[in-house]
Amino acid sequence: MNKNKSHVKEYKCPELENWIWSYIAGVIDGEGHIRKYKVRDTSEGPNYGFEISIPQNDIRLLEFIKDKLKVGNITLMWNKKCNLLCIKRRMAVLEILKKVYPFLIVKKEIAVEMISFLESAY
Repeated sequence: MNKNKSHVKEYKCPELENWIWSYIAGVIDGEGHIRKYKVRDTSEGPNYGFEISIPQNDIRLLEFIKDKLKVGNITLMWNKKCNLLCIKRRMAVLEILKKVYPFLIVKKEIAVEMISFLESAY
């Protein structure tokens, strides 16, 4: 696979204490989603998108995480009862997963798969 970084925005994880990374990992593990999804098929194969998302009724938690990570968008979900922090920048997803990986329990396996895929592709 050719590594093509021409469309990938760089991302440098902020320097955070381990307890903050473990807290963010706990939120992702308990309420968040980590996913790889097919965006479209091309002549060279499928294009994938990558996402870490966290739904939450109380926006303050999402604002805390977004403020610490310096990336992501918070939107009000369609049912207007829940907010969603969504991180879709490929390199941000990769770097954040590498930081929270040691603290994940439930979503550790999917994190490993995504880290491996992203490192080999980008």
